[in-house]
Amino acid sequence: MSVKVRILGAKQSAANIRKMTKAVRKRYYEEILKLSREILAISKEKYVPYLHGPLKASGKVKGYPGRYPVVYTSFGNASVPYALLQHENLNFHHPGGKKAKYLELAVDDMKPEIKRRLEVATRNETKKYSMAGRGIVRV
Repeated sequence: MSVKVRILGAKQSAANIRKMTKAVRKRYYEEILKLSREILAISKEKYVPYLHGPLKASGKVKGYPGRYPVVYTSFGNASVPYALLQHENLNFHHPGGKKAKYLELAVDDMKPEIKRRLEVATRNETKKYSMAGRGIVRV
């Protein structure tokens, strides 16, 4: 199984991030890292299917500050190769209200907060930039 991710608006978003001062980029990155950790916690608490625990335990957040701050939030590893299948397959039955799309649902829960918190963290400097990138995942 392979996954291709295409980011629409990535060039413009990268150009906008490049325009930020180093201090603003640092605050932006730190807030994205905090948000990602909260999204992971929501996902684990409310949505991740749970049978024996390895899938839930495999959730992680990795951050890379640098010139273009990047934060990865994911589930799965060598002992949980089924994480992507569990996430994408809407036909699986997940007892206890757990669901497919467990990471996306957690992001949806946080959407009202994400923009506001990034604006606060960067002292509203993100309003100067169009952060129009959005991800499309194709399996």
